[in-house]
Amino acid sequence: MAQLGRFYLEGDDEIRDVDQAFEWFSRTARSHSVEGMYFLATMTRNGDGVNAISEAARFWFESAAAKGKIPTLLSSTALNS
Repeated sequence: MAQLGRFYLEGDDEIRDVDQAFEWFSRTARSHSVEGMYFLATMTRNGDGVNAISEAARFWFESAAAKGKIPTLLSSTALNS
């Protein structure tokens, strides 16, 4: 399902839909998908499809990092600066 989120997030102008991407990443993150957690954290940090919320972004970055997604550690650290 995270692939569908990426489809909407990275699609061309006709397909791109950040609200749909956010919805699919939210679903996959709640289903313990590391990819879903990472992309949800990134969208939340950047304010894509939602107001930027650093606490929520940190939660999802740390959740993904705990499951082995190493780049999330760097992204989570960037929230502290």
